[in-house]
Amino acid sequence: MSLVPVDDLHGIARGELPSSLSAADGGTPVLVLLPASTDEVRRIVLHARKKRTSVVPVGGRTTYFDNLALEGAIAVDVSAMDAVVSIDEANAVATARAGIRIATLDAALRGRGFCIPMRPDGYGDERLGSLVAHDTAAGLGAFHGPFADRIVGLEVVTGAGDVVQTGAARVLGSSAGIRQGVPDLGALFLAAEGRFGIVTEVAFQLAPSRPRARMRSAIGLGELEAVLGRVRDLRFSGALDSVAFEHEYPSEEAGSLLVHATPEGAAIVRAQLDLGEPTTLGKADGAFRGPPDRHRAALHATFMDGVDVHVGWDDLSWIAGAARQSYARAMDRGCPVMRTTVYPGPHAVNVGFHFHFPRTGEGAAAARGLCSETASALAPRRPIPYRTGRRWRSVLAPDPAWLATLRGLAAVLDPDAVLNPGVGLV
Repeated sequence: MSLVPVDDLHGIARGELPSSLSAADGGTPVLVLLPASTDEVRRIVLHARKKRTSVVPVGGRTTYFDNLALEGAIAVDVSAMDAVVSIDEANAVATARAGIRIATLDAALRGRGFCIPMRPDGYGDERLGSLVAHDTAAGLGAFHGPFADRIVGLEVVTGAGDVVQTGAARVLGSSAGIRQGVPDLGALFLAAEGRFGIVTEVAFQLAPSRPRARMRSAIGLGELEAVLGRVRDLRFSGALDSVAFEHEYPSEEAGSLLVHATPEGAAIVRAQLDLGEPTTLGKADGAFRGPPDRHRAALHATFMDGVDVHVGWDDLSWIAGAARQSYARAMDRGCPVMRTTVYPGPHAVNVGFHFHFPRTGEGAAAARGLCSETASALAPRRPIPYRTGRRWRSVLAPDPAWLATLRGLAAVLDPDAVLNPGVGLV
């Protein structure tokens, strides 16, 4: 079935979506389009409004979160918009199209002495636009805060079909690498999961590419709270670069703590974290490794689904206990492998509970069920979700005035509610 008259979308490439890593694939779109420009995205949105058909922006499909409502929709695959527009070394600002792979962009920046310090999911296969749509950073990148802190401006196609610029530099046509100075619409599109607009271009501040010292040690869940307390005391010292803890059940008795430090701060970090003799020592540069689509090769035989939340530094004591409860819940449901992850950031700690099942219908259903149970179990702590998707809609209780205001803005930005409906909290 085709909904596309030639006069509306002539010349826009058709395609097929890559397979999803998620146990919740979001359904089947009626059409997959690969726009090569902002104007082509605008034409798709205007067509969708005319036909009252939903439009869902899609990146690399590297996430395991239930964040795409594809059934009966037009899928807008942004992967063809994959260029680096500019690297402004004087102002330390880069601009790139939303469909570029993070690893590709990071490699281009490293060739000029810069980098993206955030380390999102998917081994670098995720697209730049997803860092805006989800407003997240995970793994070793969490220590550098969210990508939003570096955004200078955005180019967005709203659900009304308007092309909007955000950030003072872009709105006023300045080369200055700053966002502030005028009222900024950009925050409306952060963590909105494509609900208010489709991001087509991102301008962001760069970080210098620097060598790091790497240490890896084995620690048990019982030691985790004490180690995190020491990380908290060091987080603003300038010596730490990033920290990640991962524990896999049932294969590991102890978890793995990976620490990156500045070369000059490595001895301080090693001593103050009381790591003893790390099992591995070495150097790291933070670059993404491996071929494109490495995440698919790593997970081709399994579904990985999970629940991740941000919690405050004053709320660490429950993590080990919650991990043990999740392990017990996973065992009861026949989950072969479960992994707990803890990624400290400057102002919060990301905690994840990830379930791996065989890539079957039964495995997908079991993974979704475990995630729903885990989200409900965590809800009384009033956590901040790491990506909202559809999983948290019935669990969280946001401020009513906030919700009403956003719904009012949605009526302006997306008057026919065609953009990724049913996802997020709005």
